[in-house]
Amino acid sequence: MTIRPTPARIVLAGVAMLSLAGCSLQQDVAACPAPPPRKHEVIPKPPVSEHMQLWQPGHWDYANGGYTWVPGEWVLRGNKSGQWFDGYWTRDAAPSPCHWVPAHWL
Repeated sequence: MTIRPTPARIVLAGVAMLSLAGCSLQQDVAACPAPPPRKHEVIPKPPVSEHMQLWQPGHWDYANGGYTWVPGEWVLRGNKSGQWFDGYWTRDAAPSPCHWVPAHWL
């Protein structure tokens, strides 16, 4: 007995293949985890100094499998542009694992 492909069987086979492909990819391309919400900070007056300082906001850092809150502080400007980026999760390409990019000045 020969089973002949019909349009309905072809569509059903295609849907089944896409469903299985989606299952295997879903695990690899899931969204990277987000850090906890920022804590509210009251920015104190800058310390008296002859050097320009920037407020470095408090931020979450990720290490040893968990988040740690790093409180904000005044830091010397140095070569910093004044543009601050909180830490975040990213991945180089899907499917690949996410990795943590620490908070930093640009």
